[in-house]
Amino acid sequence: THGLYLMAMGLDGTTTGDMIFNTRENNNSTFGTLTNAGFKFQHFTTDLVTILRNGNVGIGENAPDQLLHLKTSNGAEMVLQRTTGTTDGLLGAIHFGNADVDEYLASIRSVQDGATDSAYLAFETEVASGTKAERMRIASTGKVSIGTAAAYGQLTINHSGNESWAFKCVSGGGSADFLTIGASGEILSLRATSGAGELHIYESGTTRAVIGTLNGSNGMQFKVPSTVALTLDSSGNALFGANASGSSTST
Repeated sequence: THGLYLMAMGLDGTTTGDMIFNTRENNNSTFGTLTNAGFKFQHFTTDLVTILRNGNVGIGENAPDQLLHLKTSNGAEMVLQRTTGTTDGLLGAIHFGNADVDEYLASIRSVQDGATDSAYLAFETEVASGTKAERMRIASTGKVSIGTAAAYGQLTINHSGNESWAFKCVSGGGSADFLTIGASGEILSLRATSGAGELHIYESGTTRAVIGTLNGSNGMQFKVPSTVALTLDSSGNALFGANASGSSTST
């Protein structure tokens, strides 16, 4: 009741054409255990490739958990290549999608970056009711660009679209903004949810200077590093050598 037969047959039912490997159990009845092996390719007694009855394929793995499962003692790797190098050709891509609506909703592509021995990585996504587009690129030099293919520094962020800011650092699940760059009407915004908002300037891990707010009133305060050196109060007065409430010389 268990066995394997090989058949060469065409799609039209003739006896010539494709080679079909078929496993059967109990006269072609439903398999009792789909996670048992249906096919094995072995070298002597070592399993090289295992295909379970549910279709999962294991290479170096005899009990694959997913549709494709790779395993080696030194860590599994995959290789995507083109046969001949170019200066701007696609080297390989991985695509994500659903078969009933859109099979290409997101992609990771590797493309040659201006030379046959260089390449960049591009990350693409598709917004609802939109088209797939490149959102982030890692150039062959290691520079990262978001919202643009051009890299002007180690990290480039192109502020465009309907968002009112280009970069935001938040806490509390997004309830509080700590740092915003490119906000509407602002270039750089530093914010504190409680207490004074401060910008610390470091050298080799040591705080050398601090620029901050007055914690409850308009103005600025400069410290070196924890001693107040200059305070600008809400009236525009400059107080040197003390905090805003001290008796210092003002101008």
